[in-house]
Amino acid sequence: MPDRNSTVAVLLDRQLSTSGYGLDPDVLAERLTEIDSSLLVEIADDLESGSGALTEAIIHTGARRVVVGLPGQRFRVVDVQQAARNAGIDQFGIWPVELGTLSCRVADPEDRVAHAALMILGSVERTRAYRGSRQQNLRPERPSTGGLESLFSLPELEYRPAPTVRRDRCRASKGCRQCVDGCPHNALRIADGQVRLRKQDCTSCGICLSACPTEAINFPTAMPAETHQQVTSLLDESMDGPDERGILFVCPNTMRNLAAREFDLSPGWLPVEVPCLGMLTVQWLLAPLRLGAGAVGLVPCIDNCRSGQIDQIRQRVSYCQALLREAWDMPEAVQLAPTTETGLWAFLADELTFAGYAFEDEPECAFRYDARVDVVVDVAAADGADLDWSIAHPASPFASVRATDGCTLCGSCAAACPADALQLFENGSAETVLTFDSRRCVTCEQCLPACPESGVLHVDRTTDLALLADGRATLHRDAVNLCERCGQPISTNKMMGRIAELLGEEHASTLNVISRYCTNCRGISG
Repeated sequence: MPDRNSTVAVLLDRQLSTSGYGLDPDVLAERLTEIDSSLLVEIADDLESGSGALTEAIIHTGARRVVVGLPGQRFRVVDVQQAARNAGIDQFGIWPVELGTLSCRVADPEDRVAHAALMILGSVERTRAYRGSRQQNLRPERPSTGGLESLFSLPELEYRPAPTVRRDRCRASKGCRQCVDGCPHNALRIADGQVRLRKQDCTSCGICLSACPTEAINFPTAMPAETHQQVTSLLDESMDGPDERGILFVCPNTMRNLAAREFDLSPGWLPVEVPCLGMLTVQWLLAPLRLGAGAVGLVPCIDNCRSGQIDQIRQRVSYCQALLREAWDMPEAVQLAPTTETGLWAFLADELTFAGYAFEDEPECAFRYDARVDVVVDVAAADGADLDWSIAHPASPFASVRATDGCTLCGSCAAACPADALQLFENGSAETVLTFDSRRCVTCEQCLPACPESGVLHVDRTTDLALLADGRATLHRDAVNLCERCGQPISTNKMMGRIAELLGEEHASTLNVISRYCTNCRGISG
């Protein structure tokens, strides 16, 4: 007998048969157990009626991780979370899949079952990758129900995930501000070299998670490993489904709005829910293509996005399309769905025609920040394109740094770089070298104000594929003046030349001393 504490249970609502075109839960249950015999698959009545029926079903399975296939017409997050708490399991450890909103809109019955099976199994893998939450990760929020009756009743609290920071990974003390600057709600700040969260300002958008270059953010339900496992499962060609598959990113707000609309869904579109489309960096948009998807679609909020990220989303999509136009001659492989209802319904119903590229190997996690170079380079070279080209774009996730001949190799830029993209090396005692690694650059531009020489340092938002493939490059190098008395380094020749320029001829005697002796030896006589 399998250990039910480590087994994922799948609960299917019998009312799926009357939702949309209809979906036979018995046929779906049989398909799921044929594919994965370790699953506990059960069918129950009216799981959307409140927390009671769902609680009983969870307790009956005895599982600690649960995926629930729902019609989606009366689905409330509050009820699902309450059922999880009543059953004594992590409330984020139960993952609802609105099959009525999605798979039941697929017209062909056989396609409908295959689509639903993919959606359930993708959520199962996501749930298996889930590592749990702590009290710090819970952010209570009262759902907006409207009506006067809400004024005279106790609030039903819906819990959203809140980020926490691993201090052993965080580089805020070294000047990194990526999560703070990326947060659209000013919910993060830095105090005493540590990132602090104001929960009352957080909206659980997840932007801080994908912005962090050191993966110091813990954000339950949206971690890179969870998304990677779900997308990989959805694209698994060994499972029945359409030959052409695309990943469709949606946010919870969009899912709620879609549930109330009538539309047809192409069986090729496989939806993946993320907290907010604003968290989808260029890497996250390209990662499904790297895993074999034929297309990536984004469905923006039908209502206004409260994170206000639509312009940033458009810019990132534009960058991906520029990259794909150059590499694949197929910019439409990443698309932002139209915001008009007519255009959106046509987009969702449109058949996919590209099966995607088959890569020789699969990255350990294509959504982890440290995989972003491999994702972009691999996608750029997937159709046999060479890497001797570059893209200048304001949404480029990479940059190229240039330093003119006025650089004195003082090292101020390297000291200010929180990602160690700029580094100053002492090559023995005779030479100083300034290097730049485009792969590590997070485009924060903190090096620019740190440079004491105006107009010497330049940062271009350019993705240079050759530079990414080659790694660290030398920007400048210069010989070092050595102390005549002890042999220790004094400064580079360029630095000494700059000092001479600043001092002028009237301070020639001072220059003579500082150019010949280090600070320790300047006061020694004879």
